[in-house]
Amino acid sequence: MSADRYAVLRIPDFRWALLTRLCDSFGNQMLGVAAAWRIYQLTRSPLHLGLIGLAEGLPFMLAALWAGALADRGEKRGILMSAQTGILAQALGLAYLVGTEEPSLSFFYACLAWGGFCRS
Repeated sequence: MSADRYAVLRIPDFRWALLTRLCDSFGNQMLGVAAAWRIYQLTRSPLHLGLIGLAEGLPFMLAALWAGALADRGEKRGILMSAQTGILAQALGLAYLVGTEEPSLSFFYACLAWGGFCRS
């Protein structure tokens, strides 16, 4: 019995899901690097770079249990659209901050925390 390893790639919905996941991951990586670069430019402090992980990770971990319960009971397409809209708002906020000459660090960390919350 010979299994076709690439049969799943012939399914159009799977190809779209794979492409959107790839673009989402690539965009998240670019966003993270740009935010870290700008925060380091402003502070020259490794501690502030470490706070980026805390700002994103803490809201993610705190909201993950409730997000899982909501995903189990709610309509998944609406939840996913809400989360992606929140991540878009975070990206726009960070894009504004990266382009500003003297941005507020607390607003940077608030945007990062919002992104962690939306990703949960």
